[in-house]
Amino acid sequence: GFSGVALDKDRMRTLAAVATAVHRRSAERNVQITGQLPGHARKLNSAVSVLLDGARLDAHIKPVKGGYDIALGPNGSGRGDARGRAIALRTDWTPGDRLFRADLDNQALVAQVDRERAGWRLTHGGASALAMVLTPFAADMMALMPRKAPPDTSRFLLSPMPGLLSQVAVKPGQEVKAGETLAVVEAMKMENVLRAERDARVKAVHAKSGASVAVDQRLIEFE
Repeated sequence: GFSGVALDKDRMRTLAAVATAVHRRSAERNVQITGQLPGHARKLNSAVSVLLDGARLDAHIKPVKGGYDIALGPNGSGRGDARGRAIALRTDWTPGDRLFRADLDNQALVAQVDRERAGWRLTHGGASALAMVLTPFAADMMALMPRKAPPDTSRFLLSPMPGLLSQVAVKPGQEVKAGETLAVVEAMKMENVLRAERDARVKAVHAKSGASVAVDQRLIEFE
């Protein structure tokens, strides 16, 4: 039941600064890769946009001795030419390190950095956010992308793990009560009993006893 700490304004600015520095340090390594096509070499942008779980902060980063000075502004402020007090971030972090250690405005900072999809999962002080660092133009285009709603799986019993479906205890049309056994999945020599979360009627059974099932595979459908 642990849900972490709320991502308030101060934590957002801290994680945005970390994301900007991580992106910049990674980009600095990428521009040193040899064999890049003439005219298509990686470039270092001083103006970027940081998306933290969808919330946008524009940033302007300036390399200095031992780290960076990072100015952060609200969404869309000056196309990344952020206005406001610059954050002094000093770090020797290198790409691939799981821990980001830095001095942030003369305060020690430690954050966890995990690569996730096209960005990074940043964790600091109990708060966690998925950070993506884009050019301001790319961030503008990202805001126009349609949001794909996650599929509704509330009417299905899904396999929690890969394994062997050793038992299906219900059949189509059967009424089940909350807590009643629906199926048993064997994995790693252990039986995992799957029970009904609420009263329902079985509409269909999508897997037979003895079948090998994958994680999140649909086993039973309810009306």
